[in-house]
Amino acid sequence: MNFRQARKKFKQLKLAWVNGAISREELQNQVDCELEVSDEAGNSWKIDEDSGLWLRFDEEQLAWIEDEPPVIETESELFKESEEVKVPIEPPPAPQVPEKTFNQWRKFMQDPDSFSQSKEPQEQPAPQGNDALKCNSCGRVNARKVKFCTECGATMSQKPKCRACGKELKPGNKFCTGCGQAVA
Repeated sequence: MNFRQARKKFKQLKLAWVNGAISREELQNQVDCELEVSDEAGNSWKIDEDSGLWLRFDEEQLAWIEDEPPVIETESELFKESEEVKVPIEPPPAPQVPEKTFNQWRKFMQDPDSFSQSKEPQEQPAPQGNDALKCNSCGRVNARKVKFCTECGATMSQKPKCRACGKELKPGNKFCTGCGQAVA
């Protein structure tokens, strides 16, 4: 491994550590074990994992000391290296919020007092006139187009019947013609 390759690998490892992909211990182990470089004079070099500076092993002091590595790359190679290693750190994509949820949030932000999670659904006004049909089981007024009563679930017939005797009622009658029972 040469100096340029070691620097590139170090930047990748450091980025992985910053993003939480590897632990501090893994960073140190890989820098110490994999990124050591030897120059032509036989000196051992490594990169300090905290500062990113080059360290040379001094055999007289038996310690790593900060030093500049021998210049073996040209400026154009160093410029290429800095371009190659640039990895943008982007935040994770924002979660997609369904439009319905977003609209509820927007409505709440505009008028918090009118918004309540525990609100009962607003009851629709009962249909009237020719659009209305009364349930034979419970008497609820439903829209003529429904097949089942919205109150009790009974089958809706198109022709209203007396609840007492079952005789068909004519629209507008207030009493059954079969039994005299009041039509609710």
